[in-house]
Amino acid sequence: MKNIREKLRCMVVLLIPVWLLGGVSFWLNGKASSTIFPVEQEEITCWEEMEECSRETILEAIAAYEDSLSLVSPRVGQEVQVEKTSSLTTTPATEIVVEKESEPSLIPQVAAPPALVTRPTANIWQISTVRMSTMNPTDAQMSRISVHQWEGEQWIPRDLADFYACQHPGEPVLFFIHGNRVSANEALAEGVRLLRCFPAHPQIRLVIWHWRADRVSRRPRPEYTTKAIYADYQGYYLARVLRGMREDASILLAGHSFGARTILSGLHLLGGGGYGGRFLDSPSEGVALDIQAFLIAAATHRTDFIPNGKFHQSLNMAQKIYITQNSRDPALKLYPKMAAGGRLPEAMGYAGPATWGISAENIRKLQILSLAFPSHSVEDYLAQPNVRGTLYHTPLVTILPGEEP
Repeated sequence: MKNIREKLRCMVVLLIPVWLLGGVSFWLNGKASSTIFPVEQEEITCWEEMEECSRETILEAIAAYEDSLSLVSPRVGQEVQVEKTSSLTTTPATEIVVEKESEPSLIPQVAAPPALVTRPTANIWQISTVRMSTMNPTDAQMSRISVHQWEGEQWIPRDLADFYACQHPGEPVLFFIHGNRVSANEALAEGVRLLRCFPAHPQIRLVIWHWRADRVSRRPRPEYTTKAIYADYQGYYLARVLRGMREDASILLAGHSFGARTILSGLHLLGGGGYGGRFLDSPSEGVALDIQAFLIAAATHRTDFIPNGKFHQSLNMAQKIYITQNSRDPALKLYPKMAAGGRLPEAMGYAGPATWGISAENIRKLQILSLAFPSHSVEDYLAQPNVRGTLYHTPLVTILPGEEP
């Protein structure tokens, strides 16, 4: 009996350090509290609901967009309104019967040819930074930027010089910066879906901004911390590209989730601000002044605009900033809990922007779109009537009579 008690005592002594080490490890992983584990599972579920888009889905979306555009007549030199049919072949020549007074005869004559009509194609570009440094952006990294143009159902390699050379006065340009865990195919599909929210006149140049957003961790906190830094530094590359745009271009920067964070970072740098020791040389030189921003489910601090806020200079560089505020967004609801230690401010896309200390002029630049539906998907956001209506009536494009949705 005595030996059994001694053995049990030895087992308890050996198990206590193991139990303590296990508890410490469990706590360090952020799982000691029973209230944290369901949050992690809920956050992972939110992101894993995203589906990969097939090439066929993308081609169908682009074809549907092109069908909505006006047919173009180079002969007339402008857009023409004609009835769209399944075939765009020109009308064949017809024989006209003409009677002469002396003797009747059939004289074949060719009717005046109609204006040459061609189907316009989508003006879609992709700027990718996946080969560039995610946490150490420099001017030297700009040589590694990847530029492609959508042409003939495929991406054609270009460079930044080609991208700038294709600009024309007053051209409306829509930049779309996607969110976390989005592939290149998904980004293109989301961008085309966004493009179809605008009128077809004039044709808009869509620029898909693709950054490295693939999964880095299955745990939400390391995933959030890493991607937040990636998105913030993407603003440096975005500001460098915007600095080369025409001053008379009409630009709308639309971003979803972390993409909205990139937009504010880029505008902040353009306005002379700095982030992580990064500044632009001559920040406002050559920058198009007609810049608007549309932040969809913005995964950034609601305090970013206040004096000394993270991106407080961004308001000075935008003519207008539209912000969706969804009090039922399941991913943004968890935003304050994503800090490794302490608690973050609420997300701008969840609670709206804080405005204390901001000038009245800058407050007037903000337009809040109040929503309440349980989703973080960009597709669901673009399906909301007030979001689609606001995009349709942005000053980016001119609405022609009879084009009301």
